Amino acid sequence: MAELIYHIATTVDLFIADKDGIADDSVFLYADDGGDFLESVRQYDVVLMGRKTYEYGFQYGLNPGEPSGIAQVANPELKHYIFSNQLKFDSNENVELVEEDVVTFCTRLKSDPMHEQKKYGYAEEGS
Repeated sequence: MAELIYHIATTVDLFIADKDGIADDSVFLYADDGGDFLESVRQYDVVLMGRKTYEYGFQYGLNPGEPSGIAQVANPELKHYIFSNQLKFDSNENVELVEEDVVTFCTRLKSDPMHEQKKYGYAEEGS
């Protein structure tokens, strides 16, 4: 069975961004331990990401259907599953829009023998 790793970045106050949703000064982007985060991403075969996490990259030039910025830096081959009922874009070989329930999708994915040796990173559930 595939290993699903719930990899979420947070600070002591349980937020990455400031009260306005801006994470430009996030310790995860610039601190010395940011390398550990990038190294973890390099180990993943697939990332499962919610709408808000994925949309965060839009302000930096990411377009719907493109791999996340972190993946482009750390693991360009990383397959993305983006969970959202609000986003609309055509899926492609690198980024797939998923409109079904996260738990149902993950259960099916983990039980598929084709995926049993893969590692999955997961960020916030989409909407």
